[in-house]
Amino acid sequence: MKKYTVLAIVLTLSLLLGLLAGCGGTAPAADSAPASALEEAAEAAPAEAAPADQPAEAAPAEAPEEAASAMEAPEAPAEPEEPALEQVEYELPLFEDGATVSLWYPLRQDIVQAPEKASGGHYFWAQMQEDLNLHIDWVEPGQATASEKYNLMVASGDMTDLILETFCRSGDGGAYLGGYDKAIEDNIYLDLTDLVEEHCPNYWYWINLTDDNRRNAYTDSGSIGAFLTINGEKARSNQGIGVNKDLFEATGLPMPETMDEWSNMFSVLKDQGVQYPVSINSELAIMDGSAAAAMGAVVDTSFVLNRDNELVFGPTTDETRAYLELAADYYSKGYIDPDFINAGAFMDNSSFVSGITFVSRVMQQELAYYYDMWGVNVQAAPLPKADGAPETGMQLIQQNQALVNNVGMAVSTNCDENLDTALLMMDWFYSPAGSIMGNYGLLDVTYNIVDGEPMINDFYQQRTDGIFNRGLYTVSGDFGLVWPNCSLTTAGELEQAAMDGWTPKEWDGYLYSNLPNIALTADESAAISNDWADIDTIVDSQFISWVVGSEPLNDDTWEAFKNNVDAQGLEACKDAYTAAFERFMAKG
Repeated sequence: MKKYTVLAIVLTLSLLLGLLAGCGGTAPAADSAPASALEEAAEAAPAEAAPADQPAEAAPAEAPEEAASAMEAPEAPAEPEEPALEQVEYELPLFEDGATVSLWYPLRQDIVQAPEKASGGHYFWAQMQEDLNLHIDWVEPGQATASEKYNLMVASGDMTDLILETFCRSGDGGAYLGGYDKAIEDNIYLDLTDLVEEHCPNYWYWINLTDDNRRNAYTDSGSIGAFLTINGEKARSNQGIGVNKDLFEATGLPMPETMDEWSNMFSVLKDQGVQYPVSINSELAIMDGSAAAAMGAVVDTSFVLNRDNELVFGPTTDETRAYLELAADYYSKGYIDPDFINAGAFMDNSSFVSGITFVSRVMQQELAYYYDMWGVNVQAAPLPKADGAPETGMQLIQQNQALVNNVGMAVSTNCDENLDTALLMMDWFYSPAGSIMGNYGLLDVTYNIVDGEPMINDFYQQRTDGIFNRGLYTVSGDFGLVWPNCSLTTAGELEQAAMDGWTPKEWDGYLYSNLPNIALTADESAAISNDWADIDTIVDSQFISWVVGSEPLNDDTWEAFKNNVDAQGLEACKDAYTAAFERFMAKG
């Protein structure tokens, strides 16, 4: 697995030396340029051609005629300067005299109640503050109330230095309505563009590495509005569909591949006494959304791109109609729990472990001990593919699989006294050693160095008081530079086979792709907000009515639905999203 994209051997060596040195080093001042391990290693490297912006070694003296000829030749125009891209390593502690920063960090409550970081019960953050010689003043709203409390905090003006926007998103490129540009304009967030270039070499490196990174990292106005989460590599899926192995083997059928085969499997299971073999949530996601992706259907209120990069309203496509007809057929045959509308937006395993349903979402690290935890023999099932499609037949794919996503750590305009501290701390998370600690945890606790590379150990995958140690000893991918595949490095054959089946393949046979991380302007959002909300209500209520059979789905009702959506102002909404998409693509 590739860990670093540039100068991998040098970076790994510098990381290992830094880990062995521990906290005994002396850090540069917070506002000084960090010493680069790359520069030190370069001195011992074989001589190469000097970069264009550095002086070359003295060349042999030219002959008089050659020298005169050279002097008379016109000078070539200077090449435009490119951003200086290199990663640097920091000595610890970062802050010799100590430092303080305040941090808004919503408390994850989606799976298991996580400990508050202020309590010291989150071991990564406790060790990180000790290593950096940093004190963090925590503000930790609960996940369920994060958006509301964020808005109250901003309205009061009493903002923390740093704000992690997880669980308090507006859908417009940030938690602040109107996105990062609007937050900068309204004096809520700092414009980080010049600050990052001057003080944050690691973050600067990653956001300027590719055109796609730049499109996702910069706002439409060309500003840097936050420290965004960056994936250092394309992720393999470490979670996906699992089936009850005993029920599956009792059918005598092979593992389904197409949706027709899955439908046949569900029919057999129903005949054999499985109460509700199909898993579906309140958002009509059959098998955790994999069925819709295979069929090219969109059941949420959103636009997608067709193969010509034109925006299409997903809920009104023929593929979505076919998916709704399938869901309605499953419901009429008793495959689906009639109380599904009261289920959560995410799959849980309660019905699965009790044998009520056949399918659940499982994590790669759960496969080996699922039976010990819940008493069910589970087997991973590959993603379904569209009937008649090529081998990797997903009909709806994720646009570009962008390495930069729009979950950000913004710097508020209140961050004045602690600005140098905030910038240096954040850049450390994108450094080689900082990203290793953020992803792998604590050396010799959750990971070890094997052949010069970090490798997670068994403890990383285990639980403490019901919480995965990964969630207690790492950043859990919440922000920073994320190596999404690090937890897969010790996976056995069972887990590797599961992830191969769960990971969508890149191919040319798709019909639609999701939009990239575009952002509407505040004016665009305001202009369409009422119509968009009304369209969302129409889509949700109509789809539920069709699935549960309270209204028939036929040509007449389908056309009436599309006309109803059009009349609500869909064209204006499409224009706004098209403009945002065109601005996004122009940034590359």
